[in-house]
Amino acid sequence: MTDEEYDLFFINLLKTILSDLEDTYNYNKNYSLPEYNEILENLEFNINELKKVLNKITNIDDFPDHPFKVIENDDMYNMRDSIKENG
Repeated sequence: MTDEEYDLFFINLLKTILSDLEDTYNYNKNYSLPEYNEILENLEFNINELKKVLNKITNIDDFPDHPFKVIENDDMYNMRDSIKENG
């Protein structure tokens, strides 16, 4: 799996988790049970934090005007492997 495929997988996973959390929150907030209040507040906080993270991740760009381009090819992978082996 390429790095780009991992990125897309991770973003889709976060979206799924966020959707499930929102569904859980919306379902449970209708009951208004006092013992759920703290749990729902924490869940709401986590939903908002996850939205922030997802927004930051999806808005990352690849610096199209940057003078130094990163090209994923054999040379890059060889350099990565050399750094792993030799420091």
